[in-house]
Amino acid sequence: MFGYAAHDLLGASFFGLLEPSEAERARHAMGRRDPGRAEYVARRSDGTKFDVELFAREKEFDGLAVQVVAVRDVTQRKLQEVILRRNERLASLGTLVAGIAHEINNPLTYIRGNLELVALAAQEIQDDPRAAPSKAGEIFEEATVALRGIERLGELAQGLRKVARPPTRERKPTDVNEVVQQILPVIRAKAAASTRIELRAEASRQVMASEDELAQILLNLALNALDALAVRGERVELRTFDEGESAVIEVSDDGPGIREADKAGIFTPFFTTKAQGTGLGLSISHSIAQDLGGTLTFTSSDEGTTFRLTIPFLHERKAGPT
Repeated sequence: MFGYAAHDLLGASFFGLLEPSEAERARHAMGRRDPGRAEYVARRSDGTKFDVELFAREKEFDGLAVQVVAVRDVTQRKLQEVILRRNERLASLGTLVAGIAHEINNPLTYIRGNLELVALAAQEIQDDPRAAPSKAGEIFEEATVALRGIERLGELAQGLRKVARPPTRERKPTDVNEVVQQILPVIRAKAAASTRIELRAEASRQVMASEDELAQILLNLALNALDALAVRGERVELRTFDEGESAVIEVSDDGPGIREADKAGIFTPFFTTKAQGTGLGLSISHSIAQDLGGTLTFTSSDEGTTFRLTIPFLHERKAGPT
């Protein structure tokens, strides 16, 4: 799989087979009692990169606690997932188009109206320069409203670019609060006027993740929450906080909850309760969470649903003897 002879690997560090940027994440995961299953980018002897899945389990061997690690090449599976994720992103964008168009139309309407008033006031000043002092306040107020509308359009465009740009798996130190803030305008654009979108950003440490992957998960969860409110409810809350050695992002709604009969299949590919749904959003989000070394779980009752994404904190490697 890696292109080495056995004698080249005996006594070598296992983490040396992974990309340097992935090795520290794997080292931290292996330090836990039950590391479980996660995906990483590995490097063959000729320098080519490929995707592997590691499954580690603590065992006892000759009286010593050791970790047995199974390694599987998942290159082909990842290629298939890339196609599924791209299709799901396109489906998500399709659901946003109507909301974004409506949201853009609102500020454009009052920008145009206020600029027409500014032009009219300027014309009156031109016709009668003595009117300038009395018109100055009107012009300032109308121009300020127009500028606020332009800023709103800029926020929407930035959030939409974040969601629509081609996805990348480039993982780097990432602030989960920033990712949530960047896509918040897009979520608000899709929400009904009566919906309250609340944010509590309390996470304090970075994670090793792709911003695009995090944005895709959060967008899927938020759109599902908004769909639930179409049946009943009025509030969606996004919250980030620290818990142990992980950052936690929760997306909650006060909708009718998930039916008991549907809970078992919620992360199953192509399982959907929506007439126009693909059944891929939650399954792909679940896969991305595992790929990041984290988890995606949920709790639901007739008072609402909370999806909970956990991602291990970025741990700086400490200098010292090895």
